Amino acid sequence: MKSKKIRKGVLLEVSPAQLKELDPNPNNRIDGVHKKVHEGRLRVLKRNIEKYGFKKAFPIVLDKDFVICDGHHRVAACIALNKNAYVLVDEEATVEQYAQISASTQKWNINDFIKAAVNNGSQAAKIVEHFMEKFNFSASAIIRVEYGMHVRKSDIIELITSKKLAFRDIEETKSKLNHLRDCLSLLPEYNEKIIGALSLLMQHERYDENVMIRKLKQVGGNLKPSSSQKHYTEQFQRFYNHGTRSRRIYFL
Repeated sequence: MKSKKIRKGVLLEVSPAQLKELDPNPNNRIDGVHKKVHEGRLRVLKRNIEKYGFKKAFPIVLDKDFVICDGHHRVAACIALNKNAYVLVDEEATVEQYAQISASTQKWNINDFIKAAVNNGSQAAKIVEHFMEKFNFSASAIIRVEYGMHVRKSDIIELITSKKLAFRDIEETKSKLNHLRDCLSLLPEYNEKIIGALSLLMQHERYDENVMIRKLKQVGGNLKPSSSQKHYTEQFQRFYNHGTRSRRIYFL
């Protein structure tokens, strides 16, 4: 590897043995993260590399001395999987520059995956984007209203990227989102956990939208702030069942 002629901006395909020859930089992200976080990143990377292969669009970046400026986790994953990787040699790259870029770079969220799917022509993603604009809800909240609150972030990403995202009844989903917005308008404030708690209650087979609206008009202002979605769910359950015996519903 180190005997190869260095040319700025050239992509090189290298073997795991050649990856082992690369020098880590003193600010590498593997040394600077918690062990569990490091293991989690490696686990996700290895799963994705096994499934999709190593993508040229995300090369490991080296400086002119073959010091890794960006991609320590990718190097470790490819060595563990015995997979080839692509490296980009940038003569002007500096360890400090890429350490700063890596520290400031944010991971994609669900909204980003939806936007990418819209750009690729997904009709379901276009529906989600329309609902996001109309109701001011996040993409994950909209998809969970359709699929259920049990759906994890990784499941949602898989639905979008595998092009399996679909709506059974768009008008029904729109009706649920309208009701959710009406409920939120009766609260002093709301966040994703509150949206999640209300959405969970809405999935109960005996849930009555009119009852919830009526009860929130009576006591919605008494909602206490919490860092737990479960606590919000408990509060909404009490609101819903307040003052009645015959139609009590226990959502938990």
